[in-house]
Amino acid sequence: MAAVHVLFRTGRSVRLEEFNGQHLSASRLRQWVWRKYCAYQAALGQKMQASWLSLPLYELAERVGQLATEVDTTDWVRIRRLNGLTMFKAEHLLPRGRSEVIPHELPPLLHVFVTRLLQDEPTNSYTPEEVVAHATCYLLEKYPLEQATELLTQFIERIVLSAVLEADADYGMSSSIRNPWRLQGLPGERAAGALSLAKHEFFCCVMPHPHFAQAVQKDMIFEALYSSAMRMEFNRWHFIAGNFPREEVPLKRHYYFPPLMPDITEWSDLRHSGHTAAGVRYTIRVPGPSLWTPPFLSFGHGYRGCYDIRLVRSQKPAFSNRELWIAIRHGALMSAFWRTIQEFVARTNHAVPLFTSFTRQYYLEEQWRNCLKDVALIAKCK
Repeated sequence: MAAVHVLFRTGRSVRLEEFNGQHLSASRLRQWVWRKYCAYQAALGQKMQASWLSLPLYELAERVGQLATEVDTTDWVRIRRLNGLTMFKAEHLLPRGRSEVIPHELPPLLHVFVTRLLQDEPTNSYTPEEVVAHATCYLLEKYPLEQATELLTQFIERIVLSAVLEADADYGMSSSIRNPWRLQGLPGERAAGALSLAKHEFFCCVMPHPHFAQAVQKDMIFEALYSSAMRMEFNRWHFIAGNFPREEVPLKRHYYFPPLMPDITEWSDLRHSGHTAAGVRYTIRVPGPSLWTPPFLSFGHGYRGCYDIRLVRSQKPAFSNRELWIAIRHGALMSAFWRTIQEFVARTNHAVPLFTSFTRQYYLEEQWRNCLKDVALIAKCK
């Protein structure tokens, strides 16, 4: 228990997973904590001091946890690589440049959609994230509710599908809450709104690559997409409570801490039952908002892991850092989308669900195929 406590101090329960399949001894634990300490100090450009070698283990672990949050404000990104066979999960530091994290321009699929939405309104002076925020605000304020809801659905479809196309994934997904207004708490009980949410009040948009949609039989693609959506709805419900301290969550409410770091997984189908059933071997997950940006603020409370970008492949090649950066860039666009929505909901006290799609019927009727028409149109124009 003492070793677990030390690991928790360095960065919550996910740290325990870095010892999956390994012997957890006192000497190995101290070596591991010291290596983390040295890596973070180097990333922060701080010189090592000999006196630090004699720091008590608990104090060293506490400092590692503090330094980790400081690293997230630098030009380094903390990611995790996961092996599904051994469940070994290792953190890595990747150097990042602004061009890797923030896209220079909107991807073609989003450019076509936004241009159509804004009716050629000039956005040349905007960054891609600002374009997404402006377009989201425009449709919320200029369109009737029913039409705005439909356009929001199309916006999410295109952000997800754009990531799938650029990363050449089999399919990708993003999940979140149907009615952002429901996150509003009660006086003296800020977690009341989030904790009252049921699983069906979350959604997941799953979009297949056109090649995947063409190659897979109708019943099989429905099973792959819909089962993925159902798992992600459950996961989002599971994570939402983890944004509050233990004392604010009822004892019987099971939950996990929300994911924070981007990760790449190999051999996921050898251990994860859902991935085994779907034949998913390689995955990327980018939680939103990213660690190097502020939390998602909803009615005065900051959230992590409340939306995401996920990509999957069933066959080689495995995902590389290139595809991870693609997912991170699309995660930045998704973040601009959600922050704009939340600002609108809070400002207008909008209490009606903004997302009513991505149901069983949506996947059964293959309504996602409407989005693929834009892909074909872009390809035809090239």
